Amino acid sequence: MFLSQGNLTLKAALSQAYGLGHAVLFGNARSGIRALLEVLAMAGKPALIPSNMCSAPLAAVVAAEARPVAVAVSALNGHVSAKRFQEVMRAEPVPGIVMPTHLYGHHEDYAELHADGWFVLENDTLCAATARGGTRRAIGDALVVSFNQVKTIEAGGGGAILTDDAAVAAELLAVTAGWAEVSDADHQVEEHLMLARRHLRALGRMPLSEALFDLDFPMTARAFAPAQRGAIESAFARTPEIIEAKRRRQEDWLRALELIAAAFVQPLEPPAVPWRLTLGVADPESRNKIVTALRCAGIDAGTNYLPLGREFLGHMPELEDAEIWAGRVLNLWLTERYDETEIQRAVDVIRSALDA
Repeated sequence: MFLSQGNLTLKAALSQAYGLGHAVLFGNARSGIRALLEVLAMAGKPALIPSNMCSAPLAAVVAAEARPVAVAVSALNGHVSAKRFQEVMRAEPVPGIVMPTHLYGHHEDYAELHADGWFVLENDTLCAATARGGTRRAIGDALVVSFNQVKTIEAGGGGAILTDDAAVAAELLAVTAGWAEVSDADHQVEEHLMLARRHLRALGRMPLSEALFDLDFPMTARAFAPAQRGAIESAFARTPEIIEAKRRRQEDWLRALELIAAAFVQPLEPPAVPWRLTLGVADPESRNKIVTALRCAGIDAGTNYLPLGREFLGHMPELEDAEIWAGRVLNLWLTERYDETEIQRAVDVIRSALDA
């Protein structure tokens, strides 16, 4: 189902992998989201997105003049349940678009997430669930996938919208016809924005990030550059092998963490398609001690995704469960660097931090 030995074009391989008839390529995934919102005439209408995710979908929603609505993730696992999405959909005065998102490599059950008049845009960027074997029929009216850095299908850039609606696909192509192709300069801007926001977080000045938001908007109108194709095809072809390697690394981490499992409320179940090993630490104080100790020891430890409401107060509210999850989440890397020796060293650091 993944691109193999040049037997399928990239668009055909994507269509086959996700079970949707048409794939439209963009310079990045956020441009695909914006284009779809414009094609669907979503200006002024609600766009439901998880409270804890990267800011790119929010930028696309705002650029398309839709109304972003944050739906709080669970305090236990960092995902929005179908039930919670449906509660918010019922409370909205007019239908719009809802973006169920498979985060951290966990594939959530959104099969019944439909309501009259609502458009369902499934986000499979951090899962690529097709890698589990067999063609997986997408559950939404359309599906978005990113090939950016640190995504499951990691090519360093690019994105796609998939749909069975030929008319929507044609309109998406028409929208991109007037857009500039994504460029190296765009990637440099994205890199600077990421670093600026990271530094503002470290300084405790996260709300200042909103003043940079206007720099994101041009990145939401970028057409696919033909030069991106080779990198995406290569990444798509090697994704199953990378996922299998991450599964093995995840198993190594989980075995090593068993002796201190009481410190965690997650994972309830390991993800089928690991992105990072995402754990929920029992309390924020312990999480922060662990992160500080790991980083001081030169071991990668992530705490994303933070609530969008912390950085973009003008567009997103603060939500209690989103804040609770943000205080608990710990991401451990599944790269080749972490062999059994390095994993055990990390676990020893975690144990010492908890005992301190």
